[in-house]
Amino acid sequence: MALETDKFVYFHIPKTGGTWIRNAIKKSGIICKEVGDTHITVRRILHDYDYAHILRDKHVIVSIRNPYSWYQSYWSFKMKVGWSMNNPFDNLCASNDFNRFMINVYDNCSEYYNHIIDSFLIDEYVNCVILYESLVTDFTRAMRDIYGFDCSFSDSRVNVSDMSGLRSYDMARYNDYTYGLVSKMNGHIIDKYYA
Repeated sequence: MALETDKFVYFHIPKTGGTWIRNAIKKSGIICKEVGDTHITVRRILHDYDYAHILRDKHVIVSIRNPYSWYQSYWSFKMKVGWSMNNPFDNLCASNDFNRFMINVYDNCSEYYNHIIDSFLIDEYVNCVILYESLVTDFTRAMRDIYGFDCSFSDSRVNVSDMSGLRSYDMARYNDYTYGLVSKMNGHIIDKYYA
């Protein structure tokens, strides 16, 4: 769901710290309402809810994640909760071996993460991109810019994809070949936001 407040709308791309941001907004006392389903995109809210006039009048915030760690997190999450064979991406890419998963992504769904990013980051509307890698700092800065005062937020992450206490990158290690696949698939995202 998108979270709409009096001054901004936040859109949650899966595996980008959105659960933490939702909790931070609610704990801060900022009044918000939820719009749409769990991970509604900017593109879909414009189409299904006729939200263009609202998005033009407010700050639009989207959080993203470096594709390298996004795939690691996604795979680790699926190792924890299981693959959903009703999800076309899972159906085409599922593997209990991380590097096989990445080869499957490249062979079958190489545009998947690009499509996600393109569905959320519509330049005409989005004016604040929060990087998962600097989530607390970026979100704090956004709230200061929007509301004009400092808010303090804890860095206690929630909904983190881990396996028995091991972070996703401990369980999902790229080999040289699959590491190179990410830059082939998502190089423009890496160049634009992580150069």
